[in-house]
Amino acid sequence: MELNNNIVIGELVKKAQNGCRQSMDCLLTQAEGGLYTYIYRLTLNHNLAEDIKQETLLEAVKSIKRIEQPERFRAWLYRTALGKVQHYFRDKQKEKKFQPMSSFDKDKLLERASKNDGGLKNLINKELSEAIIDSMSKLKLSHRNILILRCYDNLPYSKIAEIMDCNELAAQVLFFRAKAALKKKLSKNGFSKGMILGALGLFGYMTGTEATAATVSASSIKVGAIAAIIGTIFSKIGLIIFGILASISITAVKISAINENVGEKLPARSEIRSYHYVRQAWDRGSNVNSNLIRGKSLSKGAYEQWHYFPEGIDGPMFMMMQRWDPQQHSKLCGWLQNASGNYYYHSGSRTIYLYDSRLFMLQTRRLPSDSEEFTKFLDEVEGQSEGVDYSRDPKTGLLTGLLDTRFSNAQNFKSPIIYNRVDEKSFGSFRYSWPDANVIDQRDEMRKRGWTYFRVSGKINGEKVTGCGRIPFIYDEYRIQKPWLKLTVGKKLEIADCGDEAYVKSGGNIAAAVLGGSFFKGLAQPWMGLHTIDVIRRDAAEKKVRFQFTITKASDGHQVGEIKLFDKSDPCEVMAVYTVNIDEDLLEKIQFKANIEKGYKAGVLEFKYLQSIENIGGEFVEPEKIKAKKFRESTGILWLEELKKETLGQ
Repeated sequence: MELNNNIVIGELVKKAQNGCRQSMDCLLTQAEGGLYTYIYRLTLNHNLAEDIKQETLLEAVKSIKRIEQPERFRAWLYRTALGKVQHYFRDKQKEKKFQPMSSFDKDKLLERASKNDGGLKNLINKELSEAIIDSMSKLKLSHRNILILRCYDNLPYSKIAEIMDCNELAAQVLFFRAKAALKKKLSKNGFSKGMILGALGLFGYMTGTEATAATVSASSIKVGAIAAIIGTIFSKIGLIIFGILASISITAVKISAINENVGEKLPARSEIRSYHYVRQAWDRGSNVNSNLIRGKSLSKGAYEQWHYFPEGIDGPMFMMMQRWDPQQHSKLCGWLQNASGNYYYHSGSRTIYLYDSRLFMLQTRRLPSDSEEFTKFLDEVEGQSEGVDYSRDPKTGLLTGLLDTRFSNAQNFKSPIIYNRVDEKSFGSFRYSWPDANVIDQRDEMRKRGWTYFRVSGKINGEKVTGCGRIPFIYDEYRIQKPWLKLTVGKKLEIADCGDEAYVKSGGNIAAAVLGGSFFKGLAQPWMGLHTIDVIRRDAAEKKVRFQFTITKASDGHQVGEIKLFDKSDPCEVMAVYTVNIDEDLLEKIQFKANIEKGYKAGVLEFKYLQSIENIGGEFVEPEKIKAKKFRESTGILWLEELKKETLGQ
């Protein structure tokens, strides 16, 4: 276990300072593994690393009461260990370079490299491993130290500066020079300078343990422009800072297969077409944190996800997801939701299932492009996942990475969020993704067709409601069969939504015109790529409408989702209750609660979808277009509340 939670560590230090022996023991236990690995990577000498580790831990026991900033205990511990290593080599006059490693330590590293079971098993031979060991061992102590802190301990430059007793810019300059030195030594051993990422990954694997395995990513080896300029000017040769970084994936060391926006600015939200990231997951109850023991729960797998938006970030979405084991060594099942349908690959039976519904999650699906305000609102309503921290770019507001500290079998899991690296071709035929599998088509008639008509019936404040519409289920049909909706409420009110525009008529006259799609807010929108449950919850959150979600089972066994929306002006009053067939991914009805004091009667809208469209008569005619020149701002999902309160179009 690592000392990564400064708040928890700070509390343990305070208790230890007050004489709590159990807290002191806990601190030492958590520190021991990571501290040994850090010292061993510095010294490349097992016996010496063990001795300095014990001396450092003993120093911690003696000095615990004198530590003035408990939350910075890790920095204090590493600074103490570094001082002892420097003192040793200073005495031995080995400050600049190490002497050749002992044959014992070298053999141990080579033995570990030879046991790798990952994708580079055939490439990791003795010659390659020896070359990397030779390059790393000949670096200056200060250079190796900052590479360790930055690449394996994943520390920001501010924390590195604390350990090395310097400012942040000095740390960045030193890191730049350390990279340059390593590139030079790699080239002398026959490697291209672009192999620095792969070399660091392999060295981390050889010198670490399963408990101290690190993630070496492209972002961790970047430095600021000023630091790069300073490092270049004052070094003997100029180096190319940004180039093609090799990528490598080996057991216990995960190196991202995609360059992490190196040398590029993050896109503006309007420019986003795709993103890619990995998340760990586990089996949980209806509460997002139920039964979670942070750092001890077990992940059921790493879920690698790709999302693509053919018409931009606010339009339809394609999704691919690959489930791996928690360490991302073995592929398991997979999902594909593209322009033509929804597919699930069962790895055990090597079978592809075509099914009706989009993927459904207990917690509302969050997207990396969601604003901080939107995300905070969902956290307030549903609760935040404990142990998952996100980094957000202050300029664009986009998420750039995540750190997951929930699981013992995927400790301190990190993933960058990569933008605009895939296109529509990546979401092509499911046969390309899973070529050697049987196919079972479980779709109903209307899903096989790709679109259907639906009818709406019910009452609002005692007024009869009738209507109909058309919805495409997949993007291919969406481009041909655009969604539309028309409703009649009583004898006077008409509501229409026909793609490019939407409007309300009262007494035959246009009362209001809004942008097309406005009256599909809060209704099923399967062509958008999200499950109906997520569409409704995200539409509610967009307008800061609080909601409550529960799941029950119908008499025939299918899952039923109920979403209660609460009135914005009175959070205790239920505005509407949605009933969704989760298995079929369909909105079945919306109920409106009565309020005698405010004069609102109970109401309901029910939705029926046509499996067959033969002999349907002439009722399903797309509403006429009015070609409005001005549109008022859409109220989103709140149009249903306006309908209930008889203020729609006013």
